Amino acid sequence: MKIKAFICLAGLVAMTPLAAVLQIAQAHEPEAGTIEAERVNGFKASAKGIQAVFKVHLPAEDYAAIATYGEEMALWGKRLPSLFPEGSESEYTQKDIWKNWKDFEEKAENFVAAAQALAKQAESEDAKAIAASASALGASCKSCHKPYRIKHESNTRKINHDKVIQPPSRKMPAAWRLSIFSDSVFASCESESW
Repeated sequence: MKIKAFICLAGLVAMTPLAAVLQIAQAHEPEAGTIEAERVNGFKASAKGIQAVFKVHLPAEDYAAIATYGEEMALWGKRLPSLFPEGSESEYTQKDIWKNWKDFEEKAENFVAAAQALAKQAESEDAKAIAASASALGASCKSCHKPYRIKHESNTRKINHDKVIQPPSRKMPAAWRLSIFSDSVFASCESESW
């Protein structure tokens, strides 16, 4: 009997740190079915999509996929303001969104315009012009992240976003150029929750 009690107690003591770690990990994910979860999922999809434009679709010359992504992001951008009703604060959202609501709406409209431009540019099948449009879309993401997103060091990459990004040299293979260019431009959109 004493041995069973000791084993149970030892098991509980051993599991306590694991439970604490799991609780901390879950603290960064909003509860499923909430407006915060919808925002997080949308931003993650946006980030994965822009990465795919540079790393998958441009190298494969899949311009239809790029156009579809641009159209989907335009719809997402139109929904953005409705996903931030006043009081829907989260650990990733600055309260300044509601203080500067007109600015936030303008940034969402700029995102929509950039996404629509990307979709239209994809029809040209001009990889360089498409990359420039995708870069503009990424810049519109960043323009909103700076004033309205709270960064958590545990899930962001350390990149100097204030430097001007120049496309890499044409002397290296195209896949490397696209990968380096997209990593430096779009790291602010990558794997982030709001």
